[in-house]
Amino acid sequence: EEDFLTIDNLDLSFVIDEIKKHEPTELIINQANNTMLCLIKSYDKSKKSEFIESARNLLDWISLYPSYLDADCNSINKLQIILRERKLDYKEKAVLYKIIENTTDNIIAFGALLLLGETKEAKGLYQDLSDEEKIWIQDLPIYHFFKAF
Repeated sequence: EEDFLTIDNLDLSFVIDEIKKHEPTELIINQANNTMLCLIKSYDKSKKSEFIESARNLLDWISLYPSYLDADCNSINKLQIILRERKLDYKEKAVLYKIIENTTDNIIAFGALLLLGETKEAKGLYQDLSDEEKIWIQDLPIYHFFKAF
């Protein structure tokens, strides 16, 4: 994300359009997802709307290819973008509760709990994660909500 913040004359729409020109494959979608996460982190550091708008634009494209990215992960990414702009509504919160109820992935559950503001539960789940998982999570933009606790 440092690159996005330090590039002069950065044309994010060009960057996003270049990514979208590629034939979607698992590799391309994963790279696009990583770029989208970096855009969110850049927004968190700068509060520049073009970063969050570009992240949403890229996520919309990623969402067209659901076979390449976990649906729960995609929903969490969508909702963490929304939460940076406004409070989640009832239906959005319901999506997160459903994810928590159905997932077996503690990292996904942790992310959903963070977005719901369920601090106590998120902290408890975080303690149960391995050291490797904790280090990985700390580099994700969703960790921004954990640091806020």
